[in-house]
Amino acid sequence: MKISQLHYFTTVAQLENISKAAELLHISQPTLSKNIAALETELMTPLFNRDSKQLSLNPAGKRFLVSCNRILQEYESVVNDIHLLTTGANTRIKIGCYGSIDRFYACISEFKSLHPEAEYYLNSSIESEEHLDINDFDVLIYPMEPQYDKFTSYDFGTDHYLLAVPASHELSRHTALSLKMLNNLDFVFLRSKKSFVEYPYRVCTALAVQCASQSFTETQEMHRQMIASGIAVGFVSENCSDFYSSKNIRLIPLLDHRFSRKLRICFKRDKHLTDFGRSFRDFTIDYFSLKKITT
Repeated sequence: MKISQLHYFTTVAQLENISKAAELLHISQPTLSKNIAALETELMTPLFNRDSKQLSLNPAGKRFLVSCNRILQEYESVVNDIHLLTTGANTRIKIGCYGSIDRFYACISEFKSLHPEAEYYLNSSIESEEHLDINDFDVLIYPMEPQYDKFTSYDFGTDHYLLAVPASHELSRHTALSLKMLNNLDFVFLRSKKSFVEYPYRVCTALAVQCASQSFTETQEMHRQMIASGIAVGFVSENCSDFYSSKNIRLIPLLDHRFSRKLRICFKRDKHLTDFGRSFRDFTIDYFSLKKITT
């Protein structure tokens, strides 16, 4: 079992498509398929359901993915530590966020244009972490929730949720939706762990929204595809709306303010930041003109 094979597997698991994964990995589709098959042979079990055009992880694959992510993270950490020991330079920035933050990518890109040596590690599922430690990241972007009150943070604006509906859906002609209009719809929600479901699901439950049906998926790509194909409607953070923009999906604002929440951004404690991390922190604060939250 090779590190490259684990990387191949996690990429296929994320994209749920061999050809897209091969394109992203810059290898041929037969080579990728051969490596996945070799993994399954070594583990003596299939890792994917192959009963349709779309690949999906079976129970063994889901369990293996958890271990793969842990192994790859540890491997990257070791490589980075060795690089630091041998060169004395740490140019990796670790970013944690609760989902895709489109407007933050421009900041990352501009910083890299000034510092081509910059490397980034992004974790977009921090809300599913039971014990989040700021010192595991150089920067965290998160919603204003009680579990994050311990962090010294800056205001990062407001995250508004939109309803993503198939272009053919009867709601697609509306320019905004009231709470009442959400009743009796087929919904698909994102769920990263058994105990964690995305924020809009909790809002719908609290407001007693009557769903015609509820589907769940663990990946944003599958979430988007289910909406585009007309199976269900779903909630989309305004911060990752670009990912859902297509001719098959309409994104409609919600009038109820409870489908919004404040965002915060914080940085690793100064004494634990590398010199490069401090440069990124200072650049980010200046880029967004951040103002520290005072209590």
